[in-house]
Amino acid sequence: MENVLNLSIGILDKGLDSPEILNFLKAKPRYHLFGDVHATANKDEISNNTRFSNIYIL
Repeated sequence: MENVLNLSIGILDKGLDSPEILNFLKAKPRYHLFGDVHATANKDEISNNTRFSNIYIL
């Protein structure tokens, strides 16, 4: 079963998304790559047909 995107808490970012990023995600992009949250480094998750990938490398 597919996860439903909850724009109020973010995905893999511990709720740290900016309002601009949340607006971007409403467009349902295929990929969202980021690397600013060290706690979820090298993890990804699929939600609402978008692959969220934390590409942070230490």
